[in-house]
Amino acid sequence: MKKQGVWLWGMLLLSSGCRYEDPEMNLLTTLDNKAVRTIQFPNPNHSCDLHLNGLTSITPAEAEQIARWNPNDPPVTLSRETIHDLYAFSTEIPKFLYDIGFGSPQSCRFSLLLNGLTELDETSAKALSKFAGNAIELNGLIELPENVAKALVPAGQYMSFHLNGLQTLSLESAKALGSVYSGELHLAGLEQLDTEAYAYLHAHRSEFTLGVRQISVEEAEVVASWDTVKYISFPNLETITYDQAQALVSKFYGGYVFEQPDIIDLPTATVFYHWALDVPKIVWRRDWMYSNGVSVTLSRDSIIRTAGMCGHDGLYCSP
Repeated sequence: MKKQGVWLWGMLLLSSGCRYEDPEMNLLTTLDNKAVRTIQFPNPNHSCDLHLNGLTSITPAEAEQIARWNPNDPPVTLSRETIHDLYAFSTEIPKFLYDIGFGSPQSCRFSLLLNGLTELDETSAKALSKFAGNAIELNGLIELPENVAKALVPAGQYMSFHLNGLQTLSLESAKALGSVYSGELHLAGLEQLDTEAYAYLHAHRSEFTLGVRQISVEEAEVVASWDTVKYISFPNLETITYDQAQALVSKFYGGYVFEQPDIIDLPTATVFYHWALDVPKIVWRRDWMYSNGVSVTLSRDSIIRTAGMCGHDGLYCSP
């Protein structure tokens, strides 16, 4: 008991006043000892996500420390019952205990935000792959070499990846990203993608963002076969022809989002409109239940609006 007391007070003295607040963490340009302690002893009153967007580079050792972030599993915990009793006595006591390093069991979805990184080596990527959370944001990367992709996303793991800064993606890197069991994948900055690579990017189930400016009928047919994807967003697509629309709706159940204004004409809009109406409103596919839908951006005087296709049961038109 005495040894436990000495250890406890040692921990209190070490951690008291030696952690950053959330906004401070996001401004750091280097990962110092205080930042490491902040990661090791998450405060349940703070965000579930670890914001480190000020870092422009990390070493493998720093990546290993960052990957340990887990607000759901603090090293020193107080039960919910204890916290409840302490709050009944005084709100300042739990706050003080949180401030000096105690935690309480959480059930939040938590992510790593490392959007300032402009490059990532294989060893650091391997360390980040051990992160136990739900998503990793690396929107500052402009390329993802094959060896780094394979290290970052080991096959069979759940993880969402935000890689909106990527400008190129090799076939092997696409295979690596597609090997993730489930999650989201965001590639909003990827304006070109080899036709063969489409076949490897289907594994992410919920949301998929692809920044290509053009899509062929063949590629649209592959996209329609992605039967484990729920919503697909095309923020940069410049036009969709009638044949491409027919391909996109040939097998797909879920939602499409087209963000560029007025990229569809009336015949193309008709394809999407009838697809949304003809399929039952609730579709059971794999472990998802949802309805078909298409969101488009249209000018105020668009003929599609005057044709009466915009509405809850047809196209979702904005603004």
